[in-house]
Amino acid sequence: MAFAKLYELDDFGQVLLLLDQNEQTGQPELRWMAQPPGCGVCSYNVHLVNSEDGQSAAHAAFEKAGPEQALTAAFLIFAEVKTAKSQHESLNKTNLDT
Repeated sequence: MAFAKLYELDDFGQVLLLLDQNEQTGQPELRWMAQPPGCGVCSYNVHLVNSEDGQSAAHAAFEKAGPEQALTAAFLIFAEVKTAKSQHESLNKTNLDT
């Protein structure tokens, strides 16, 4: 059974989807991973309920996932990184001004 899918997107490069379990809680999760420019590999995780239904839902979502979902996940990852960088720059500027 597959546990990973790799997509190559024009705007975002490689986007990896892993069907996994959270190490601490055992919850099934879908882990989207991408590498924004100037950053290490970043991830966006979707946790599901730790039950048979949760496992089934995780497997179904994994099987259904395609390039459209990869594009959405990459957009979310890159947007979060952009926001974090902006906040970091603002904090640095504030610290320099004081």
